Amino acid sequence: MSADLAQFLDGLFRSFGLIAYAVALGGIAFAAIVLRPWRAPQAAPISAVSSCLRLAALGAAGISVCILLQLAAKAQFIAAGMNIAPFPEFFRTQVFQVNIARAALAALTVLAVLWLGRRPAAVARWLALGIVAAFLVLAGAWLTHGSARLEQRGMLMALTTLHQTAGVAWVGGVAHLVFLWRLGGRDAPAANFWPEALARFSILGIGAFALLLAAGIPLAWIYVASWSGLAGSAYGSVLVAKWTLMAAALALAVANFRAARRWRQARAASAPRGEEPGGSRPIFKAGG
Repeated sequence: MSADLAQFLDGLFRSFGLIAYAVALGGIAFAAIVLRPWRAPQAAPISAVSSCLRLAALGAAGISVCILLQLAAKAQFIAAGMNIAPFPEFFRTQVFQVNIARAALAALTVLAVLWLGRRPAAVARWLALGIVAAFLVLAGAWLTHGSARLEQRGMLMALTTLHQTAGVAWVGGVAHLVFLWRLGGRDAPAANFWPEALARFSILGIGAFALLLAAGIPLAWIYVASWSGLAGSAYGSVLVAKWTLMAAALALAVANFRAARRWRQARAASAPRGEEPGGSRPIFKAGG
């Protein structure tokens, strides 16, 4: 394998790993904030909870697989690009050790999610999953750009980890929202729960967006340092593109939040009369 191909595969596996990370972490957040299986009166249908946890477990398994494939590609890149044997020196690098720890934590997350799936209402199992997922998130801090800096290293690692966590929770939560919508097309309880899920998702979306901004603004200032840097650096150009996409996503989120709030108000107003709630429905509809 050539060095160019190994480098390409390294980036490809990293991209797939980020998708899997979003599906896993976003699924855990979605199940906890939106589905709430431990709160019997407000809990989502068991079909929705089971589907979400299965996808989260699949995402966590994908993290482990992608990390191992990425490490193999890195080792091949070293061998082909530098014409040296990567082992055993590669075993002693921070990249290898942190990634192996993350792969092990991701595998442990799979087990924790599957264990939770047997009794999704058990609060103790949720706490166990939360602890494992927190260690998985924290382990990633040693792979950020900030970990390689001499100045403000700890702060940059913390801010980048918070920024990434908020991003994957938001994106992964949206993915699970779409999966729930698809499930509603063939499952009546999930279809009935859909408007409520969309209203509850506002909590996850607003929280993730606030954390995204709170961590992203100081990061942007530290790395860019000036308004001219936005146009004069590659990182600045990426920031402008991210802000544009974020503004579009925020506009859609605000419109959907207002529609969900109107739906809840209409349901509350019609509940005493025993009628179906009227008024505006959220933008998306279950069942197609």
